[in-house]
Amino acid sequence: MCMIKWFEKNTKWATLPLRLTLGILFLVGGIMKIFVMGIPNVAGFFESLGIPIALFFAWVVGIVELVGGLMLILGLFTRQSALLLSVIMLVALLTAHLNGTFATALVPLGGTLALLFTGSGPLGLDNHCGKLCEKKK
Repeated sequence: MCMIKWFEKNTKWATLPLRLTLGILFLVGGIMKIFVMGIPNVAGFFESLGIPIALFFAWVVGIVELVGGLMLILGLFTRQSALLLSVIMLVALLTAHLNGTFATALVPLGGTLALLFTGSGPLGLDNHCGKLCEKKK
C-alpha cells in the first residue's frame, strides 16, 4: 500500500517513462530508416503499400521519427512532435499493419496521443523553456 501512495504523490513523473520509451522507439526507427535500411529501400516499401511520392514520404517519415524521437526524449516541442508521430503511426496502422501486426503501430499511436494531451510534464524541457521565456519578457 505504501508504494501506491508514493505513486499517487509523484504524478509529475508520469509522462517521463512514456516520453523516454516512445522517444527511443522513434529515434531508433528514424536512424534505421535513414542510415541502416536506407531511404531508397524504405521508399520501395512505401511504394509497395501504394503510398504516393514514396521517396519524399520516406524522407519525411525518417526525419520526423529521428527528430521527433529526440524531442520526446528531451521533452521539447512534445505536443508538436507527438502530433506528427501520431499521424505517421495512424498511416502505418492503416497501411503496413493491417496484416495482423497492428499492435506494433497501435501502441505507439496510443502513447503519442496521450502525450498530445498531456505534453511533456514538469520534467520536460518544454516546461523549463516556457519559464525562461517568461522571465525574459
